Amino acid sequence: MRIASAVVFSVLAQIHTTTPPSQPTLPSPQERAMEQIHLETQAREGDVHYQRRAEGRQADVASSIEIDGSLEAYAAALRKDRADVDDRWKYLRSTYFKAEYTGQSDDQKAALVAARIRPYRFTHSGRRSKQRRCELKRLALRNS
Repeated sequence: MRIASAVVFSVLAQIHTTTPPSQPTLPSPQERAMEQIHLETQAREGDVHYQRRAEGRQADVASSIEIDGSLEAYAAALRKDRADVDDRWKYLRSTYFKAEYTGQSDDQKAALVAARIRPYRFTHSGRRSKQRRCELKRLALRNS
């Protein structure tokens, strides 16, 4: 009898350990707090780089090293939370500074602004997103 109960117990234990959970686990409050601290750290890092943007300048032309650091930090924060308005305007401010004060030609400025602003553009109404959905539907119909 003991052997049978031991076998049943070991089989049930194996089934329990190999069965995946039915619901994915949500992050704990500690994990969410750590993620928020990490995002705030990235934004602060971007602020520090932006404050040092004048380092390495020559006459009226600023070095792009620090401003690139701020752009990378703000972009990393935005990849995690695209809805953060503070990080968005700081990202756009850094983009403007790089375009205007680092000695870029007009073509380079246009390319920089187009490449940097497009991924983080947002609309105040659903109109533009509705237009985009219609364009995608037309393309899908055309390609099918």
